[in-house]
Amino acid sequence: MAHWLYILTQGQAEVWVESDDTPRRHVALLEPPNVFGEMGMMTGEPRHATVSARTDVHCYRLDKAGFELVLHARPELAGALAQVLSARAPGLA
Repeated sequence: MAHWLYILTQGQAEVWVESDDTPRRHVALLEPPNVFGEMGMMTGEPRHATVSARTDVHCYRLDKAGFELVLHARPELAGALAQVLSARAPGLA
């Protein structure tokens, strides 16, 4: 399960997917402003991808309690994160 939501504010990060029966493959390049870790935070499922820095990056990191506080204060963010989640899900399969 994911324990953190990362908010990318500077630099570039690459998203990789790998499984036992398929080779590692690059699925996305993240640039600011962007987030990652949202799937595990919102669904509780184990992570499906690995994110690694392509350049020096600056990220803010929210734990589950902080994430829930933000969603309670700004419920409209849940909808925005759900859109991010549904847009990314097909590339991770």
